[in-house]
This record gives sequence, structure tokens and C-alpha cells, in this order.
Amino acid sequence: MAHYLTLFTFRGEVKGGGPERYKVFKGLAESVGGKIVYFGGLMGPHDVMTITDYPDLKAAMLGSTRIGNL
Repeated sequence: MAHYLTLFTFRGEVKGGGPERYKVFKGLAESVGGKIVYFGGLMGPHDVMTITDYPDLKAAMLGSTRIGNL
């Protein structure tokens, strides 16, 4: 599997956080065959960075889109 780095920026009100939000990210990645290798909060223009293994580019795009629509 290939590693993908993704940067996320939250828009509007963020409901939930901490371990609950990580579980949601993890579940969405796993729903398309992915696995989160690293998940971390950031300061600056982006809020979260993930490094994720996905089986292919299509799965990576689908997982990132699902997470981005939270």
C-alpha cells in the first residue's frame, strides 16, 4: 500500500473532538481499505495532518473526500 499525506482545514463549527474525532477519521479511512499511520493536530492554516495507507489512488481520494466532508 502507498502512503498519502493529507492536510485538513475545518470550516464552520467543529462538533466533537479529541478521541471521538479520531475514531470518525479512522472509520472513514478503513471503510475504503485504508489505515491511518499518523494523525496529528496542526497550528497555522491547516488543522489536521494524516499519513494514511490506502490500497490505491482511487481509495485515497474517496477516503480523503469522505473525511473532508465531516
